[in-house]
Amino acid sequence: MQKSKLFMVMLMSIILIISSACSDNPTCVEDTEGTGGESGESGKSWAVTDTADEIVNGIRLILSYNSSTQSFEGTLENLNTVIAPQVRVEVHVYDSAGNSKEYGPTTPEDMNPGEKRNVTLPTPGADNIATFKMHPEVGSGGEGSGS
Repeated sequence: MQKSKLFMVMLMSIILIISSACSDNPTCVEDTEGTGGESGESGKSWAVTDTADEIVNGIRLILSYNSSTQSFEGTLENLNTVIAPQVRVEVHVYDSAGNSKEYGPTTPEDMNPGEKRNVTLPTPGADNIATFKMHPEVGSGGEGSGS
């Protein structure tokens, strides 16, 4: 029984390392935006009035836009059985003409298995948001910024 638990921990660690490979490699080129090309990005579009709910790399992100604070607000939850290192959130917003702007990432923080925390991502200057795409990122790959 102990060997199977150890195997699962090692397997999840390998998956987390592999999933963040592009963010650790300065020569890695990510696919174009909007196709789900960034590491861990699903490519699913949400209306600005939707509450988005996605699981990527074992991290559940629930996010909605608060127009009065001009920010995305929600929760992150580590569904993995191992620590998820340097978890952060990015959001890509699109206006009705299809123009986009990226916000984030939030400040990276390690998350323990089963840990759930609130997340807020300000979107200063985002006007006329029609849709958005969002994703959590896991692993090292840069410092968080506000926009």
